[in-house]
Amino acid sequence: MTFLGICTAATGTFLLYFDNAVLQDLPRLGFYLGLAAAAAYAVYSLVLRALADLPTLFVMRKSTGYGILGALPFYLNEQPTDAAILFEVPAAGANLVFLALAATVIGYTLWHKAEQEIGASGTRWYTYLSPAVGIIGGLWFLNEEMSYIGVMGVGMILCGVVCAQTGLVRVAAEMAKRW
Repeated sequence: MTFLGICTAATGTFLLYFDNAVLQDLPRLGFYLGLAAAAAYAVYSLVLRALADLPTLFVMRKSTGYGILGALPFYLNEQPTDAAILFEVPAAGANLVFLALAATVIGYTLWHKAEQEIGASGTRWYTYLSPAVGIIGGLWFLNEEMSYIGVMGVGMILCGVVCAQTGLVRVAAEMAKRW
C-alpha cells in the first residue's frame, strides 16, 4: 500500500505539473517552490515528532526562534527597507500583531491540544483537508482556473497520501505483533 500510495501521489504531482506548466503556461518556479515546501514540511514534521515529549510552549518558542534565524539570511539578502514603513499604516501593524499572536501562537497551541485530545492519527485527516480548502479558496476568492487534469492530480495526490498512511499503519501493526 505504501508503494502504491507513493506512485499514486507522484502521478498526481506530474498531472498538476502538466496542468500548470503546459496547459495554463504558468511559471515553473511556483511548482518547484511547492515541492520544496512539501519537503521542508516533511523534515519539520519529523523534527516535531521527535520533540513530542517536551512542553508545548518550549517547542513553540524553539521552532519559532529557529524559524526566524533560518529566515534571517533571506531577509538580509533583500533590498533594505525602513522598518518604520510597517507601522505607518495602523493596519500593517495590526496585521503583524495578528500574524505573530493569533496565527502562530494560538494556532500552534490549539493544534497541539487537538493532537493530545484525539491523537495524531485523528488530526492527520484535518491536515489532508488543508490543501483542498486552499484550492477551493483560490478558485472561489481569487477566480483561479483549474482543468480536469488538475482536479485529477489533486485527487490522486490525496488518494496516494491516504494509501501511503494506511500502508504504514499496517506495517507498524505487523512489526508490533512480531516484537
